Amino acid sequence: RAGPARRAPTTSLLVCRPRRSKPSLSEFLEQDNADFDLPRSYILGHNRLYHHTMSCRPIGAHELDEDSEGEHDSIWMRTKTVSMIDDFSDVNEGEKEIMKLWNVHVMRHNTVSVRSFVGDCQISKACAMFVENHGEELLRRNLYRNYTLHLVSLYEFGVIGAGVVHSNIKQLQAMLKDKADLREEVRAHWNLQ
Repeated sequence: RAGPARRAPTTSLLVCRPRRSKPSLSEFLEQDNADFDLPRSYILGHNRLYHHTMSCRPIGAHELDEDSEGEHDSIWMRTKTVSMIDDFSDVNEGEKEIMKLWNVHVMRHNTVSVRSFVGDCQISKACAMFVENHGEELLRRNLYRNYTLHLVSLYEFGVIGAGVVHSNIKQLQAMLKDKADLREEVRAHWNLQ
């Protein structure tokens, strides 16, 4: 042959149909002795090594049932946080005080596993508890406007809704309404500004 040759197109189809055995559950009735010889891990399904978040040491098998996260109420961490906030130069003193109070509030409640704040969905709860615990202190230290700014920042970043901002400010104003001496003290602060 000297050149290309034209061939007729063909397709071959190969079909294999093996004989299927009848369905049976007999394989589940037989015991595998090999399963009993293997050592079983404490937690079935995976062999992972976990570490303590504070010390980075491996967690032993006897410690897996303990919650080591809730045990540490570190005063040094609060002190360090407060000193780091004091080093800020681009915020005013009122904003620094709000940051200190807020961070200590969140740290304190994250050590108690029942009342900890996990994620953005619980920040509204954290804000309400903050006003309950520190509302009077906020008003006495003339931090009402700074706290309002903090709430607005949380709103602008999409962490809380407008209703949470409104209810927190309403909660602070209810404190002012109920306590005449506190109301006079806040009025004196605002008249000086």
